[in-house]
Amino acid sequence: MNKLNEIKKLVNNKFNSDKRVKLLGHTAGGIICVLAKNMIRSSGYGVTSTVLMRELKELGKKDAKKIMKTFGIKEKTPENVSKILKIVAYAIGLEFQNKNNQTVITKCPYGECVKELNEPFICNVCLEYNKGIVEAVLGSQYTIDKSKYLLNDGACSFDVHKRI
Repeated sequence: MNKLNEIKKLVNNKFNSDKRVKLLGHTAGGIICVLAKNMIRSSGYGVTSTVLMRELKELGKKDAKKIMKTFGIKEKTPENVSKILKIVAYAIGLEFQNKNNQTVITKCPYGECVKELNEPFICNVCLEYNKGIVEAVLGSQYTIDKSKYLLNDGACSFDVHKRI
């Protein structure tokens, strides 16, 4: 048991919580990219996309409900969607700032994996997960789209809007 405590202490000294979150984000992003790339090869893009996107949206809905409960968020408003998206972004290690009343992602550990593995599928994973959050809070009459992509535009930003 002493060896385990020594390892924990060593890890805590070398990796503060921010570094651990970033490492986890990079590793999780890599895993998602590798899985997506192999699933696309074996099942095709259409099947992979349909199945994964449906499940990711559901995961976003579940997480939104947990966050609302944890943070005592009761009102289902666009402002609260923005709060929840920021909570998730911070928790998974994204770096972001507010510009013109919009959250702009300036650094994403998953973006590094997209570049390394040349697999942009993870950007769709992120978007679909966020759609689940929006739908959980505002209902299916609302959605979210990316207006900027980190890899192309140097930053990611999202727009929540009513479906037409």
